[in-house]
This record gives sequence, structure tokens and C-alpha cells, in this order.
Amino acid sequence: MVLSVFLALLTDEGDRQLFEQIYMRYRKQMFVVARGFLRNDADAEDAVHDVFVRIASTCWETVSKIADETDLRNYLLKAVKNRALNILDRSERRTIPLQDAEDGQARPKPAEDDTFAAVCARTEETRLLQAIRMLPERYCDALYYRYVLELSVPETARALEQSVAATKKQIQRGKKKLLEILGEDKDA
Repeated sequence: MVLSVFLALLTDEGDRQLFEQIYMRYRKQMFVVARGFLRNDADAEDAVHDVFVRIASTCWETVSKIADETDLRNYLLKAVKNRALNILDRSERRTIPLQDAEDGQARPKPAEDDTFAAVCARTEETRLLQAIRMLPERYCDALYYRYVLELSVPETARALEQSVAATKKQIQRGKKKLLEILGEDKDA
């Protein structure tokens, strides 16, 4: 079992138990995030594995002190997103034709609602994340996956383990509530 490899890196039994709880609770969500970027199960598993190896070997002291569950989840999902992007970046550098690499063209981002995009552009990332945290959990998670981790709506639905229609509705309602928190009177 892969978990036993991670646990072997920790010396304290209490640390092992906490690590196991974190692993069992978040590995599936982390896989969904990584899979959304990498489009490949094996690479997504590698990304999740790499994050847990790094946590157990070099970052455990920091991670074990994160008391807030939302902060811990956000840390883990951001870590796996960054690892997935690193894997993707390495593979794209190997496969991009030279003339395309010289153009420096970035992948296009999905078009977003103009009002919501304008508010996000004017809002500092920290303030935006704080406002997202103030939302009820169902809206907080939907917006976090969709806009912070930049998952597609179907990927967000999979991460939330619900239908795409329910996810779209949560995102729509969450955006409206977020705009109210940020002091905007416009509809999302």
C-alpha cells in the first residue's frame, strides 16, 4: 500500500495517524484536481503521490500545524494543482513545436461572465479568497474549484460529487452572493 510508504517517513505515531486521516480524506479530491489538468489518470496519481511524499518528507511540520480544515484543503489542492502544472509544463515543453514555443501563446482561458470577471480583476486575490471563505460551504467549494483552481464545470462537479446541473446552479448562486459580499450591486 502506498500509504505505508508515506507513513514510514514519519517517526511519531500521532503524526502517522494525522497524516493517514489527511491522506484518506483529501486524496480523492486531490486526484480530481490533478486529473482536471493532466487529463491522464497515471499522471494525476503521480501528482498526488508527489505531493504526499513532499509533505511527509519535508513539509510535515508546516502541514500538521494547519488547524483550519478549509485552509488545509486549500493548501493540499493548491499543492497538487501546482504539481500537476509542473508535470504538464514539462510534458508540453517536450512536445511543442519550436515555432509555437517562440510565439509564446498561452492556452486560452474559458470566457467568464463580464461582471464577475470585472469584479475579480479589481479585487485583490487575498480579499477575494477571504470573501469566498465567507460563503456557505456549498458555494465556497464550487467557486474555489471553478475559479481558484480553474477546473471546468464538469471537473468541479466531479470534485463535489454531484451533477453538472447542480454545480452550475451553485456557481451561479455563489457568484451572486460573492458579489454581495464584495459590495457590488450588479447581478452575477
